[in-house]
Amino acid sequence: METKHLKLQGMSCAGCASAIERVIKNVQGVTQGNVNFAMSQATITYDKTITNLSIIQEAIIKAGYQAFPVTDNQDDLDIEKKSREKEEKELTKKVIVGGIISSLLVIGSFPAMTGLHISWFPMWLHNSWVQLILSLPVQLWCGKTFFVGAFKAFKRHTADMNTLVSLGTGSAYLYSLFATFNPAFFLDHNLKPDVYY
Repeated sequence: METKHLKLQGMSCAGCASAIERVIKNVQGVTQGNVNFAMSQATITYDKTITNLSIIQEAIIKAGYQAFPVTDNQDDLDIEKKSREKEEKELTKKVIVGGIISSLLVIGSFPAMTGLHISWFPMWLHNSWVQLILSLPVQLWCGKTFFVGAFKAFKRHTADMNTLVSLGTGSAYLYSLFATFNPAFFLDHNLKPDVYY
């Protein structure tokens, strides 16, 4: 029996860690596989006469994640650090852009949510076409990782946090697109073509 550690990439929630654990334990010859979500590591005990680390890595990669042997090599550690810093910068940009745009969308939706008419309120923000344009980068750029994660989960015949977020935001967005492009449908049925961008 041999015990090895793998560094994991691509996890976004505890559900991902559970999915990787299942994948590892399904590899023939593996007796134990534990994934630590906080450390992004897997500890695997396996019979080296039946399987090896590259077979286990391949199974993790097929599941939609990345796996690398844990190493003390300084070059590998530097590459991993740079990759993590790049990912953090990208996430910070998405939070800032998404936060600003989402704030504008909440302000724009305020009259519809409260039913109040405020004279000093920028009513152009309430326009569904303006909200569509504002929400597009949030949905496609900021939310891209959720949709990619949901697709990976779908391919594995499972669901996780990404699935939940994608279904919620995707259905609200598609409904809002329908209301924006075809408001007459709602008006013909005595309904308001409200949007939920």
